[in-house]
Amino acid sequence: MHSSALGAVATLSLVLVLFTDALGINPQALRQHLGVAAVLLGPGTLVTAGIIGLAAALLLGVGPAQAAVLGARPRLNRSGHDARPDPPTRSPAGEPEQPSGSRAA
Repeated sequence: MHSSALGAVATLSLVLVLFTDALGINPQALRQHLGVAAVLLGPGTLVTAGIIGLAAALLLGVGPAQAAVLGARPRLNRSGHDARPDPPTRSPAGEPEQPSGSRAA
């Protein structure tokens, strides 16, 4: 299904999500963790994707394009959900909210 209207809506949605997320970036925290993020997201991601792609090509006998897709896909946990944790929620005052079932001391 190729619809130009659907493509425009999807692109606009992506732009809005990325823009609103960028508004919440803390510049000090970004500078503080930039080195770790660069090491983990750069070479670490490429090496992991390469190893998984190579294993897919050798073990499953798929072609290079299919192996690259398998190596680059997001990692899922055993239940089939994205393995990344949900970001902590914040109260309107900007303080982390207490998890349900816990009480403030």
